[in-house]
Amino acid sequence: MAVSDTDEPAHRDDYVDRITLGRAVAAGVAGGAVFGVVIQFGIGRMAAIGALYTFGIPTVSVGWLAHMMHSVLFGVVFGMATEVEPFHTWMEERLATAALVGIGFGVLLYAVNIAFVWPFWLETVEFAPAADWSIPYTPVRPLVGHLVFGVILGSSFHLLVDY
Repeated sequence: MAVSDTDEPAHRDDYVDRITLGRAVAAGVAGGAVFGVVIQFGIGRMAAIGALYTFGIPTVSVGWLAHMMHSVLFGVVFGMATEVEPFHTWMEERLATAALVGIGFGVLLYAVNIAFVWPFWLETVEFAPAADWSIPYTPVRPLVGHLVFGVILGSSFHLLVDY
């Protein structure tokens, strides 16, 4: 007796979603690890990220933990966003196109998180260097870091999902 596509168990979609979710997490970790090195050694702001979670006390270890949690979260958001057209089609095309989608995502994260959220949050936890920052806060080095994150996120997700 032949089995048709419609005879597949209902849980098949849940399984595929879990696999895709896991790959989005892995892509977020890959992008976050490289971006974290840029933040700590190129920008010198990993302790400031830690200050967001320690009420203004700069802490590199907490900064790394928080940064990687953000990377996983944004990897999952990216994975979910690429299920929607036209992003899904673009992600299927080529590795270079997937990298461009990732760059767009990185720019969006920068525009929201660094330009607006970052200064407000640091001000809220009374992190002293934030007092002189203007809104929108638009430094170049974090933009470059977000572009690196986006390229690695988009490329990794494309390769892991096996479009």
